[in-house]
Amino acid sequence: MDIGRRVREVREDLGMQRTVLARRVGAAENTIYRIETGKRTPSVELLEKIARELRTEPAEFLREPVPLAEAPQESGPPQVSREDLEKLEIPITDPELKELNNELASYWHLWVHKDKTAYAYISEEDVDTARIKMLIHLVLGTPSIVAPEAAGVVREGIREKLKTG
Repeated sequence: MDIGRRVREVREDLGMQRTVLARRVGAAENTIYRIETGKRTPSVELLEKIARELRTEPAEFLREPVPLAEAPQESGPPQVSREDLEKLEIPITDPELKELNNELASYWHLWVHKDKTAYAYISEEDVDTARIKMLIHLVLGTPSIVAPEAAGVVREGIREKLKTG
């Protein structure tokens, strides 16, 4: 298990820069860099601060990503329903729900098919993209909404998108 790699993945999923995370948790940027590169193991206290700033639980950093071969590819990309979010008391508009599911599918297809054009859609105009990114992070970290295996595939797609632009 690579705690640092998972910290970096979650931080990047949120679009947060390392310097911002370091400032918010009261650590040097180099400390965060060393954690993310596996050169340092964070204390429990620091890991809890990092998790809080990245809007997740410390246990998220202990999970191993699911290898692609084990991911449920035949079932297609994960889909989130209004009811899933209502259980968490999170309101969502129809355009936001459509955008959320399209983004999840886009990242899923990117990783499964290794093709940047594998899934195309017309983005909703009246949608706050920052909110969609937060919703993606939330649903990927909520196993009752997106199975951990499917969340792993989507995260790999996000990582691939960040690498290739």
